Amino acid sequence: MKVLCTSKAEPCRLYGALDMLGTLNDLLMDTKSDYKDQMEQFLYYYVTPEFCHSQGYIRAKAYWVFRLFNEIKFKHEEMILASLFHAVVSSLIYDPDLPVRAAAATSLHMLLQGQNLDSFNYIESEIEQIVLQLLKIIYETEEIGLVCFLQNILSLYCEKLKPIIIDICQNLAKTFKKITETNNERSRNNNANVTVLSILSTIESLLISFENETEIIVMLNPVVVDIVTYIFLQNIKDYYDNACSLIYNLTNSKITPEMWKLLHLFYMVFQRDGFEYFADTIYILRNFVTVDTSAFLLDERNMLTILDMCKTILTGNAEENQHYSVVQLLGTIVNHCLERIDQHIPFIVELILNRLFQEIEKSELRTACQQIIKNVYDYNPGLLSEIMDKLKIPTLCKEILYVEISCM
Repeated sequence: MKVLCTSKAEPCRLYGALDMLGTLNDLLMDTKSDYKDQMEQFLYYYVTPEFCHSQGYIRAKAYWVFRLFNEIKFKHEEMILASLFHAVVSSLIYDPDLPVRAAAATSLHMLLQGQNLDSFNYIESEIEQIVLQLLKIIYETEEIGLVCFLQNILSLYCEKLKPIIIDICQNLAKTFKKITETNNERSRNNNANVTVLSILSTIESLLISFENETEIIVMLNPVVVDIVTYIFLQNIKDYYDNACSLIYNLTNSKITPEMWKLLHLFYMVFQRDGFEYFADTIYILRNFVTVDTSAFLLDERNMLTILDMCKTILTGNAEENQHYSVVQLLGTIVNHCLERIDQHIPFIVELILNRLFQEIEKSELRTACQQIIKNVYDYNPGLLSEIMDKLKIPTLCKEILYVEISCM
């Protein structure tokens, strides 16, 4: 204590005193300790001044001590709290040493968690600089705790951060690639995986936050498409679910030219990996059909791609719930495109009839198949009859089917 109270203590002695103080934190913060009530004032007057020490290792050690006493709630004078936030934010933004900036970022997170929500007012004026600096630190340290801190800030200041939202997403994408590349080299590090998943979750949160702002979503498109393309081309299956979630959120309201390229990338992945991940893409494929049906039909390859995937599922060894998903997708195609896809109707009807005449355990699948046949019948009964004649469907089966769909 004496060393910490000395204004010109030698750095080595000061370091030792800070180390000792941190080591004793459990004893000092014990409920029976005579010192617990004094630690708030002690930290403020004798530890936080070292945030500005000339030696970087002393600054980092001071933050280490500060974090160890994270149970303390600074509840005295507002001036003290404001001064404390100013010191920590200044270190985070301006300190020349990365370890000190990282320590300051962690301390700021801790400090904000320990106070009430009003405490965020102390950082609001510099929130852009704080976020940009956080992104740099996350890139260098891959620290999961700081990604969580970034998520908290984004959830509170999404609107205020709108001017730099593209920078945020680009920086997160850059960090994602760096971690996944090095992670491949060191063969799957669990901590790195958790950090990557948090980064992808943060990007998805941004997409959800701005889902009604088409201009921003369009600007985010290339960044997200690049991430998804990387995941699929590099065959990083740990992140397939996240990649699909990103694309689903992007395709909810508008399909850009970049997005159409992803449809064919999905097909490539499907051909490579089979239908193991088809369920993750079904809602995205539905978006491709429904969000911009005219653009979907403009390129014949789009329809052929989806129909081939559907055929592979329905004629393969997939489970019945996957068959149901495919039939729902085919139903969506029929509902949205019926009058413009006469050339594909025979193929779709054949797929559905073949599945309908096989064993079906769940009534939902049977009903979905019958509904498609009914829709085609309502559209053009002659076309349906012609298709069934070509498929040589027995007369009795046709009659039973007509009776069933007439009751729907």
